[in-house]
Amino acid sequence: MRLGNYFNWRAGDSPDEGYTERWESSDYEELEKFPERFRSITISEEWLSKFGFEKPVLSYNLNISKNTFLQLAYCNDKGKGEYYAMITQDEDIISMPKRVFYVHELQNLYHALTGLELETK
Repeated sequence: MRLGNYFNWRAGDSPDEGYTERWESSDYEELEKFPERFRSITISEEWLSKFGFEKPVLSYNLNISKNTFLQLAYCNDKGKGEYYAMITQDEDIISMPKRVFYVHELQNLYHALTGLELETK
């Protein structure tokens, strides 16, 4: 977990009680006291849209610099859908695809590439 990451926080004992929050504090006391209440958020079309990804045809694209995109391709192999992130430049793939499951993984990848936070729109 890194500052700026989104996560789900289960407020009570019921799995239905909870909310989505962004980690804004360097105080990890809550995480240490109640680790079972923190849940990673699975990447979804809704989250990709919130981050500003566009889906022209088969993949989701986010412009990170001139002619360079963070691209997420959705693969549904044997009924198990997965996203693969890669960097493309002038329509050429310039990085090995990396499987990403969670919003915080996508946020951390974007931060590593740009030095910026992946903000919701």
